[in-house]
Amino acid sequence: MFQKTIGFRIFFWFFALFIGAFVFLPLLWLINTALKPADQTFSLYFFFGDLTLANIKGIITNPTIMRYLRNSLIVSFASSAAATLVSAFAGYSFSKFRYRGRKLIMGAFLMSQAFPQAILLLSIYLLMQKLGLLGSYWSLLISYVVFTLPVGTWTLKSYFDALPDSLIESARMDGAGNLRIMCQIIFPMAVPGMISIAIYGFVWSWNDLLYSMTLVTDTAKRTLAPGLVMTYLGEASTNWTAMMSASVVAAIPVTIIFVFLQRYFIAGLTSGAVKGYALFPGLHVCMEHHSVFLYHRTYEQADGTWRQGKILFRRSDQAADGVHLAGQDHRYLLQLYCHGAIQMPVD
Repeated sequence: MFQKTIGFRIFFWFFALFIGAFVFLPLLWLINTALKPADQTFSLYFFFGDLTLANIKGIITNPTIMRYLRNSLIVSFASSAAATLVSAFAGYSFSKFRYRGRKLIMGAFLMSQAFPQAILLLSIYLLMQKLGLLGSYWSLLISYVVFTLPVGTWTLKSYFDALPDSLIESARMDGAGNLRIMCQIIFPMAVPGMISIAIYGFVWSWNDLLYSMTLVTDTAKRTLAPGLVMTYLGEASTNWTAMMSASVVAAIPVTIIFVFLQRYFIAGLTSGAVKGYALFPGLHVCMEHHSVFLYHRTYEQADGTWRQGKILFRRSDQAADGVHLAGQDHRYLLQLYCHGAIQMPVD
């Protein structure tokens, strides 16, 4: 067994402190500069001198910056939703369907990540110009979806690969079509993975500077990143205090989203690698009269005989520990059943 010697502990903590300082010191310095008065921007005190919220208040009350913030929110949420939806359908197609050219298309998705985005800007610019979309939000939306699609598709494909085909087969036996299977059975079980792709797409579009500055040049339509650059960075002088304050305000939406959705983000990145449902091959899902049934083809009764049965989750159903099942997704219900928290009723 590996022994943690004193030398190892010293090296570990030194390396951890070095990485922590490398990651967090620029962020702390940004906040420190944002709280300084404008005439003390280049002073070296660190959170112990004169601090003020006037700079951040000035950013919040600036209508131009707030317009840039609104534009970024619109573009980021729209591109994130579109990229997640397209990635979900593409990932499901690659995972559960077999057709000619499937592997070639999957390889093309993967190879598209090998090209630098700066090189692709020239061809995208000319394409948007010919389509008449240059200067509109559509050019940004299409670009962001295209760049998020390869990562989102492959991530969700691995997620869908972990779901057993018996779920789909049972639903088809009960008359459900492909669209209903995807929207009411598969996608609800892939919510953590889809949320992780939505967060990835949102952060990518929120932080973009190159494409938003090139494809949209109208001042009224500028997003936050190019708006801050064009407002506070100049050839003759730079307003560093206002720039840092605006950066703090710009980080708030992303921070809020990640704080509330981080558990879905982590689950979406990790759960697709484990095929947990393959451990329970007899468990099936189907739709019947707008209700979700978890079918187990046979189960053992008290007298030792076997018979067909089903589990119906009603709004009033509760787990053994008192947890309400109403509003829970299929993944949570399956976990409760497999751990014995939900017992199959004998009908």
